[in-house]
Amino acid sequence: MAYAVPHVALDRISKLTAYLQTWGDGLTPFDVSASELIAASEIALRSSESKLRSRAEMMTDLSWRNTQRVLNAVER
Repeated sequence: MAYAVPHVALDRISKLTAYLQTWGDGLTPFDVSASELIAASEIALRSSESKLRSRAEMMTDLSWRNTQRVLNAVER
């Protein structure tokens, strides 16, 4: 997601599913079984490049702000 690349998340990975429910913005097909992989890949590839890029930029910004918060807490 950080590089704005379309992707698909396979099923039976509960931590990944929870992550994508929080951060996926509906752009990532998740809980995809192997038999649904081709169809899910087609959905992922139809994701708007600008939406993928926007999500990547938002995640980069949030990550940087969190790093700054940690550094500020350590400096105190």
